[in-house]
Amino acid sequence: MPRKRFPLWKVIELGSMSTNELKEALRDSKFGTDRIASEIMDRVHISGAGTRIELVKVSLEELLLGNDPIREQIYDSAREWGLNLVPAEVGPQLRLQYSDQPDGEEVFLGMVPMCARDGNDYIFLVDRDGESPGSRFLRSYRGDPGGPGVLWVFTYQHVTVAD
Repeated sequence: MPRKRFPLWKVIELGSMSTNELKEALRDSKFGTDRIASEIMDRVHISGAGTRIELVKVSLEELLLGNDPIREQIYDSAREWGLNLVPAEVGPQLRLQYSDQPDGEEVFLGMVPMCARDGNDYIFLVDRDGESPGSRFLRSYRGDPGGPGVLWVFTYQHVTVAD
């Protein structure tokens, strides 16, 4: 496969808050979280302070995938393009740090799925549905999101520690 280099989309800070502080910051910012997203956040590994991660946002079309791929096919294709999964902490931190997300956009995180109490595996989804702060969400997702226009977040490197 040709080695296309996807452009850097966003750099976010990790490790600045505990899980409880992340939940509180999401509440204080009036960002919604569903029950499962809140539950799996309790098990998110928090990076060391001063950690940054460079994110790449890609569509399924850019990954050269057809209609309705399953998550493993999406991850395999991303790896073939040199991309890596992001740590789960990116979900709540991206929601907090992506205040200018366009209305109607959904961004799925390419991450190791986390098992919830219901026995299903979930990933995080960051989306916006409206203009008010209360229209921005961190959601859980357990299916295989595919189809035209679906956006995913990956990284080239796992994490870097700021100087």
